[in-house]
Amino acid sequence: MNTALGLAVVVQRCIAFVVAKHTEHAMHYCQQNGHLLRVCMLRICCLALLFVVGWYSAVQAQTATPHARPRVTTVQQLPLAYIETTRDGVAQLLVSKLLGVAPMLRNLPSDGLHLLRKGHFIPVALVDHDGRLTDDDTLLFVGSHPTGDTTYFDAYTDRAAFEVWYDPSQPPYRLQLDTATGEGLPLRRHIVVERHIEYDREYVQGWLDNDRYSQTQSTFVTETVPGEGWAWAITYPLRPFSTFLPVAPDPSSDDSIEVKIVYSAISDDIFTAPDHRLQCRYGGILRDSTTFDGPRYDTLGFVLRPRRDGCIVDSLVFQNTATTIAAEAVDYITTRGTERAVATGDYLAGRCQSTQDEELELLNFVSSRALVFDTLRRTWRWTTGERGVLFRLSARQSPQRLGIAIGDTAIVTTRQPITVAWLDEQQTVQLFSENAPTVAGLIRALPVGTPFAILIADGQTLDQTLRDQLTSEGSSSVSAITSGVAYVGCGVRGQPLQYQEALASGAAVLIAWVPTERGNAYRVVVPLSRGDHALVATGSTAIEHARIRPCGGSDLYADTNRADYVIITHRFFRAAAERLARYRSQHHHVRARVVEVQDIFDAFGRGEKSPHAIKAFLRYAYRQWGAPPPRAILLMGDASWDPRRVSPTTINEDFIPSYGKPVSDFWYTLLEGDDYIPEMSIGRLPVTTLVQAEAIVDKLIEYDTLPPARWHKRFLFITGGADPAEQVDFYESVVYSLLPLLVDPYQRALCADTVLASFYAGTADASPVPTAIVNTINSGAVWVNYIGHGAPRTLEVAGWEPERLRNRGRYPILASFSCQIGAFAEPAIQALGEDFLAAPSAGMVAVIATTGFGIRSYDDIVNAGIFASLARSTSRALGDVLNRAKLYLFDGTQLAINTILQTTLLGDPLTRIPIDTLPHPVLDGSSLTIRSVPDAPTLTTNAESAIVEVMAFNAGVYADSTIEVRLVRTYQLQRDTFRTVLSQLCYPVRLRFVLPIHNMPGSHA
Repeated sequence: MNTALGLAVVVQRCIAFVVAKHTEHAMHYCQQNGHLLRVCMLRICCLALLFVVGWYSAVQAQTATPHARPRVTTVQQLPLAYIETTRDGVAQLLVSKLLGVAPMLRNLPSDGLHLLRKGHFIPVALVDHDGRLTDDDTLLFVGSHPTGDTTYFDAYTDRAAFEVWYDPSQPPYRLQLDTATGEGLPLRRHIVVERHIEYDREYVQGWLDNDRYSQTQSTFVTETVPGEGWAWAITYPLRPFSTFLPVAPDPSSDDSIEVKIVYSAISDDIFTAPDHRLQCRYGGILRDSTTFDGPRYDTLGFVLRPRRDGCIVDSLVFQNTATTIAAEAVDYITTRGTERAVATGDYLAGRCQSTQDEELELLNFVSSRALVFDTLRRTWRWTTGERGVLFRLSARQSPQRLGIAIGDTAIVTTRQPITVAWLDEQQTVQLFSENAPTVAGLIRALPVGTPFAILIADGQTLDQTLRDQLTSEGSSSVSAITSGVAYVGCGVRGQPLQYQEALASGAAVLIAWVPTERGNAYRVVVPLSRGDHALVATGSTAIEHARIRPCGGSDLYADTNRADYVIITHRFFRAAAERLARYRSQHHHVRARVVEVQDIFDAFGRGEKSPHAIKAFLRYAYRQWGAPPPRAILLMGDASWDPRRVSPTTINEDFIPSYGKPVSDFWYTLLEGDDYIPEMSIGRLPVTTLVQAEAIVDKLIEYDTLPPARWHKRFLFITGGADPAEQVDFYESVVYSLLPLLVDPYQRALCADTVLASFYAGTADASPVPTAIVNTINSGAVWVNYIGHGAPRTLEVAGWEPERLRNRGRYPILASFSCQIGAFAEPAIQALGEDFLAAPSAGMVAVIATTGFGIRSYDDIVNAGIFASLARSTSRALGDVLNRAKLYLFDGTQLAINTILQTTLLGDPLTRIPIDTLPHPVLDGSSLTIRSVPDAPTLTTNAESAIVEVMAFNAGVYADSTIEVRLVRTYQLQRDTFRTVLSQLCYPVRLRFVLPIHNMPGSHA
């Protein structure tokens, strides 16, 4: 927390103004005795006007008193590199790529190489022929998808980072090549498999009800709220959730699997009670149900036993049967139990306990070779398999249902009691349902060698033609297929010895592996020794080729680091960031530092993208870097609250993440304590290209180097309103709350020129509101204040979008107190606030707006706080002004917290509002006029005098001090002084000096 203390000081200030106007209009001639003489005011602008400004009243100075920072000397060790994977399963890395990133490891003993994931050692298989790290070595390990601290998927990245270390003193954590053979050993087919099946597809804002105020309090907050996050699916009564379970419980051994579906009831229908009547069905049969009212987390579950239930691979359906508008979000499904060792997607993980030496059969790999790790025994091996087809079949009489899984393809049908499925020459599963004679004819027509399956829900539908065909294919149970008997069989057309079948009263189920060269999968066998085993098997084509990159950011821990201003940038925009940092250093005398965001992730996030890493870096810099600590942070790069591009509509890149949703950059500055008082100021340039970044830096520098001008005191106020009452309300909030801070001398006013354009009162010149707004901005305004409704791409008071503006060199600051035009992290659009900032040579130099939903009463507090800060303090840097304004939000309610976190500065926090903190008289050179008395087109010695007039304005705050203005003229080495006295200077005033010139030929200076 930085505590701003007001310190009253008395200062005396003397300002000299010398204005020269070097134009042809300053050349005048006198006619005397028929000769042209160059006289009077050859290069006059204002004849060396000298203002002397007297003593000023006491002003408020802001001093920052940060927490005492415990600073210790640290030596932080970081990995040599990071290896990245995206999914679970075996991954590999050629050591030649590692040596390309870390050449210092070449030819070092390989035992010193270690791999860690989030601080835990990872077992590694190193294919190494000489004990040293060389280009022909290969690194194998179990890769992972990125996980969050409490979530299955990481919210910000789709890459898991593994740390590469080299330490010869640490014993190697290695997997050893297993060369054992298992010929002649007993065959094992079952293992224990635990699955977590989860997909991120739809975003849930949180638990919703019909009370909008309550939603604003509890749902539209930056921090994660109950029910918020990515979900697999959102369900409604007319939109049930359905999926297949890739399980393989064996009916022949009466396997069972525990299934759970985890969900969140996300809405409350106040017109229906109870509004959640949930059912879970598997294989068309109700397995579990519950009834309740309102939002909550919960699970439904059941135990799947194929022998009892008459199904294996089938559809799981989750549905609300209530007549309601309430919704649920399906989060994930878990399965746990003993089943056949069957791979899905060329990957299998499971465990078993062997009571003897044996072989384990692994089925359904897409690849002919599989790499099998045993992480408990620390062994690995390649194994080559035989080709074939895995069938998982179920047929049930009542309710009639046929389930077919051939390899990874699953189909359920209820249309006909007889169905045949086969694998065509393109390895595609085909399905045909018809009566018995037609099915018999189809089987007979299949090419010899075609893998196929037949499913019969009720034997009474068979005729002799189909019985004869099945007998010819290898069935030995045709005679037992009678009324009420269900039947399943599979084999290879024309190879009766391969045929397998099962039948039973009411329901028949079968898992069968059928060897055939026409198959779409492979079976491998792995020898197991006595004891416990944890197996991870991946087909060769599914092995992930991991990516490696060097680890950066070690310099961020250096004890010599010093900075007042830190620009955190994506590497794409580094050139623009460096240019801005150099400018700030040279012209503002700040210690500027540019840091690439990936270096922060490497040094403070274990190599993974996270806003928590950025905050950890800022906290470290605040506590450990040289005093004084950094006071301003600029983020250079756009953000997206969908950084992993989960939504199909997402198009925007997440270059530098923001925090939460609605997002907050302000959160980064809360480094000490549990309050909402920042330790730093922060802003963002949400750029997407280097060209855009350079253009905004151009605008920032141009704005910063503008001389004082009268438009720097012009404030434009725009108010909307959805109805007459709201229009009056918005208008009066400007008139009674904001204008006094700008024009009332008792408020230490800014001596502002105010322009109002509103739905309620219209405009001063009766022009259309949009026209007045555009004209005012184009002619110059320091500040544009908008109060009205808005959305990310629109404002209620429209017609002044960036493309309509022509205000190069006159860029205002926009403060929009509406909803969401500052929502820079929207994944599929660019917010209007971004457009205003990014407009080249037009638009705004900065935008203050919310990323979320504006709450009128709290927006008014911030709005007034900004002007109070300008009028009553010496704060002029935008980041500081906004921070001071937020200090007025002290009631601690969730709405206040929302406003604090989500009111965002799109711009540089060091950008200064060009209004001096003390009275600052300035001459407007463009207003200078010189004329003759009596009037004449030119000045001559016949004239009695010359009148010099120029506008003076106050580029600072109001003061009631007396101001004496002197014009000093030098003529023929003699000086004379002309004086005028102003009792005070607030608004522009025209100064007038009368200079005698009669019979005074020559140059006047």
